[in-house]
Amino acid sequence: MYPFKDILDEVDNSEDVWCAFVDLKIRVRAVVTNSTRASCNSPPSYYYHQSRVEFSLNSVEYTDDENVFYYYKPPILFDVDPRMGPVPGGNIVTI
Repeated sequence: MYPFKDILDEVDNSEDVWCAFVDLKIRVRAVVTNSTRASCNSPPSYYYHQSRVEFSLNSVEYTDDENVFYYYKPPILFDVDPRMGPVPGGNIVTI
């Protein structure tokens, strides 16, 4: 039996797990969900259309595999015709 097993079971490096959005120069906390999956929330980007994303388990060494996250601008609605219709619905609406 490994003598330090109980100590290793208590090690928590959750404060050291990050996703780095390299082109934005921003890193955000990541959550490890199992041995093959982690997740993080993308930060807003108003100028860049994409950013390389790298991952770290120790807050020092990051992956270097150039995965890219793409941002898109949400569509903008300019007009709706007709502008109103009956409560039960059923109108064809042109956007």
